[in-house]
Amino acid sequence: MRYRNRLPGICAPGHARNRGFTLIELLVVIAIIAILAAILFPVFARARENARKTTCQSNLKQIGMATMQYIQDYDEMFPVYWHSSGHNLNVQTRLAPYMKNMDLWVCPSNSAPYYYYWDNPSGTGAVTGPKGSYGWNITLGLNSTARSLAQVQQPSETGMWADSRGNGSTQQFTILQENSLYRTSVPHSDGGNMCYVDGHVKWQNQNYLRAGMSTGTRADWDIAL
Repeated sequence: MRYRNRLPGICAPGHARNRGFTLIELLVVIAIIAILAAILFPVFARARENARKTTCQSNLKQIGMATMQYIQDYDEMFPVYWHSSGHNLNVQTRLAPYMKNMDLWVCPSNSAPYYYYWDNPSGTGAVTGPKGSYGWNITLGLNSTARSLAQVQQPSETGMWADSRGNGSTQQFTILQENSLYRTSVPHSDGGNMCYVDGHVKWQNQNYLRAGMSTGTRADWDIAL
């Protein structure tokens, strides 16, 4: 009597067959991978941007703390952005002694190559410095007009620093005003971060940031004297 020495479904020696993927199966796999990539890549991009936005908010928080230290040392007066013939000094330079890390001036979402800062209060001429991303509300201090902390009637609604843009030629990333060359920027999901006089930092959408920046039109830019 003969016994078959093989399991069901197993080909006999000499009859083995290797079956590869068909073209249709490969196309289906590629399509599935493409769909997953289309779903996941935006999720990863948003996660990265949220991380950059959080870092930016931390930067502004520390810049706000440095500003308040300056104010405490100078009789409750805000620092001024000084730009006139023979005297040029921006607020970033004034705050340098209060900041251990000047990289805090750089928003991780900022693609600008540099900013200019004035390092010679008694002379003229700009020196190219490292990146800078944040603008100073000049309503609080410009040239000979320095405001006191007591003059700010709504500190929780008055912007002090914010994501900013500059014109790339003179005072890059130093001031906030209505002029399109110097207004706020929106690097974080169609919005930007703002540090208020009371020290809190908040993300605002672009409509909020770019509406009514001229003096007297909104508390964020006007100290409501």
